[in-house]
Amino acid sequence: MTAYDWQLIQTGLFETLYMILISAIFISVFGTLIGFLLYFTNEQNTSKKYLHVINQIISAFVNIFRSIPFVILIVIMIPVTLILTDGQMLGANGALPPLIVSATPFYARMVYNALLNVPIGRNEALRSLGASNLKIAHVMLIETLPQLISSFTVTLITLIGFISAANAIGGGGLSDQAVIFLIHNGSTKQLAGYMSVMIILFIVFFIQILSDFIVKKINHS
Repeated sequence: MTAYDWQLIQTGLFETLYMILISAIFISVFGTLIGFLLYFTNEQNTSKKYLHVINQIISAFVNIFRSIPFVILIVIMIPVTLILTDGQMLGANGALPPLIVSATPFYARMVYNALLNVPIGRNEALRSLGASNLKIAHVMLIETLPQLISSFTVTLITLIGFISAANAIGGGGLSDQAVIFLIHNGSTKQLAGYMSVMIILFIVFFIQILSDFIVKKINHS
């Protein structure tokens, strides 16, 4: 491979890590908040009718946005993306809004499902002791942390697949470089393409191994 090929791979690696990091921050924050909001507004945890309505509305939005194929969501979000990125449609910044909007509901539903696995009697005991929703949420966060980390890992790996699909808008990253390299006939370009794919696989394996290590540490603490 030429020095220019290596430079393109390094640029693609930086763009991929940039998209993963920024998306992960937004997904972890908003996905967790939405998941907890869904939990505390369901019928098991409150008798207030207006909260049930809020739950249904949020649940509908979560189901809709996590069901839309990512490539279609990219097209639907073009006006919003242009506003958020100051008219920048191509590149890593242009891919971030649809990445976040697509993966956040996915993670939010996984957070909600994790919370449902907590015995309802534990929450009732905390409420009988006068614990606030914030205190209960803190206890449940600690209780479900291993499952939340595992769910977040699945979300990140799915996100990497979404990043590959972002090639439809020239989203950049290693997957974009791999496609460009692999359509060339020269063996040097083919090698650069396979190298890009191998780095993507390494990122996925690293995320999974790191997640398993953290979960194991938490379970043994």
